[in-house]
Amino acid sequence: MRSIVMFLLAMIGAGAVVWYGFYSLLVADQRETTGTLSAALTKLNEKNQQNNRFRAERNALLAEIERIRQRYVEVSSLLPSEQELGRVLEDFRKAAAQNRVSLVSLDNRHSPYRRGLNESPHKIVLRGEFGDIRNVLKWIADCNRLIIVRSVDFDGKPTGSVTITLDANIPVDFPSEEDKKNPILNPAAKPL
Repeated sequence: MRSIVMFLLAMIGAGAVVWYGFYSLLVADQRETTGTLSAALTKLNEKNQQNNRFRAERNALLAEIERIRQRYVEVSSLLPSEQELGRVLEDFRKAAAQNRVSLVSLDNRHSPYRRGLNESPHKIVLRGEFGDIRNVLKWIADCNRLIIVRSVDFDGKPTGSVTITLDANIPVDFPSEEDKKNPILNPAAKPL
């Protein structure tokens, strides 16, 4: 009986060793797999956080581009149209003639070209009755986007003939063809 007990104890011991070995191998393999998966999950979480930051930055940039586009449209609407600029001097001459004011001189003093909206300096000399010249000055004030008066010299008396010399700037440039083709500045433009 003692040999049976010893045999049973040996079998139980051997079974326990085999079970422990099998369990250790299984758990060690699971630990290694868990460690590998945990490292991969950490990398994916970091990449996901980075993608979320990029997405937030992208959305902020898109919002800024839209804000700039809207501001460009708003500012462009304040600029004179090409038709207005094309006829500003003709309309000015007509306004002077309709008010019986002589346009003594209209000298264009070109300034060096600057990118964007430029203003061409002019020296304008008008002669006529005070009230008539006042009407022409009112016409200039009404088209302030087209003629920007920098200074006025007055010679004469308010009751008779007067001579007015104006230093005025007239815008002469529009957004360049390049700007018109830029989809950021001009939503109607095709992407580059």
